[in-house]
Amino acid sequence: MPWTGLGSYLSHTIAFEMNNVLDMAEALALQVDVDESLAVWSATETATGRRLTKLGMQLEKALIWNIPDFASMDEAGMREWWTNAAKMPKDMFASDEDTDEDKE
Repeated sequence: MPWTGLGSYLSHTIAFEMNNVLDMAEALALQVDVDESLAVWSATETATGRRLTKLGMQLEKALIWNIPDFASMDEAGMREWWTNAAKMPKDMFASDEDTDEDKE
């Protein structure tokens, strides 16, 4: 990794890991049994990972594999393309419940 991006990378990583620790602490506080707490936390993290993977694949498709001819697009076309490319999956911010897609 280039050193120029390291500060941003470290900040993001620290924030991400801090969020994981807080989520795990919350799961442990809500359950009496440690194994059950960790199972709940793990299921939530797995569902989040699946949603992030889905978003990443959508962005990869739009920004790498299906790039339109931007030079031929007018402003309205560009706005429409970006709106569709960056649209968050409807379940992106699900927190307490897994969707059917997350369970697949």
